[in-house]
Amino acid sequence: MKKLAWMLLFFSWTFASAQSTSLPTAATMGTGADLAHQCSDVPPVRKAEETHAAGYAQGYCFGVLTTAAEILDADGEIHFPDGASFGQIQKIVTNYLNAHPEEWEKPAALLARKALKQAWGKA
Repeated sequence: MKKLAWMLLFFSWTFASAQSTSLPTAATMGTGADLAHQCSDVPPVRKAEETHAAGYAQGYCFGVLTTAAEILDADGEIHFPDGASFGQIQKIVTNYLNAHPEEWEKPAALLARKALKQAWGKA
């Protein structure tokens, strides 16, 4: 329970910090291009402002990908292989995005679902 409280506190702080920096507004977020950018490897952070942006990017990527994966799994549309990790999910989705830049204007969640179904979908 204590771990959950710390996680909630951390995510609340990250969200509040992200709101106070010059990040894209919610109206501009949510496309495949945004997901490709936010899920790309983040270079070493040098300034406090970059720390906030990197934290936001990691949280956005994690949130979109895990939500899509959990919904697909719950609906029985994909089957996670034993030992599957977030790193694997991220690699599957980023590989898909890099292979299909023509789809980057589509919603991020749709593209994440499409990539995961292609990789782990039930036949």
